[in-house]
Amino acid sequence: ARAMALGEKYFGSCKDVENALCINLGWGIGLGIIVNHQVYSGNHGFAGEFGHIVIDENGPLCHCGKRGCLEIMASGNAISKKAKKALQEGQESMVMKMVHGDIDSVDTKLIVQAAKEGDLFSIEILEEIGNYIGKALAVLINIFSPEMIVIGGSVSLGGKFLLTPIQTSARRMAYTPLVKDLKIVNSKLDHFAGALGATTLITRDIFETQHLDLSPYI
Repeated sequence: ARAMALGEKYFGSCKDVENALCINLGWGIGLGIIVNHQVYSGNHGFAGEFGHIVIDENGPLCHCGKRGCLEIMASGNAISKKAKKALQEGQESMVMKMVHGDIDSVDTKLIVQAAKEGDLFSIEILEEIGNYIGKALAVLINIFSPEMIVIGGSVSLGGKFLLTPIQTSARRMAYTPLVKDLKIVNSKLDHFAGALGATTLITRDIFETQHLDLSPYI
């Protein structure tokens, strides 16, 4: 997620933004924080565990040992689990035709595809996920007051079906003056942001650090 933030800062939507949050929505959920044009790492480099904000104390058990973390409720993994459970319970959806009845092959990418084709079941799942993410984002907005929030990662390919409920929920739950000029947008870099950020980290260190030991890069 921090590599993604660096990629967005140098190549994406955050080029001219001083303070921003970059959300990486994939199998898990990560956060890259840009403060005063710099990517913030925090103590021991662990800043950005956005996915482990608890949003439902009675929710399912997360791999971190707590219940109801955002990651267990709204990650790519959560989307596929929610979809499979509902389909097993008899929920009607074009997804069943797309997988020829094989529920085990249902994944997040398929739900996103079905939503774009107008499948109400898939659209509702993405809306539910977006509401969870927006609710958690409101906490970050109140703390950091960013100029921009960039949504990236494989799950963000859900486009407006995910972005709109994120925007609505975040603006509804956050302190009103802090969202007046806030932009919440999808990444323009798709899944390349992290790779671009990692490359930038290496080249920046090489050219900006005078006494760097170059042997690890040769």
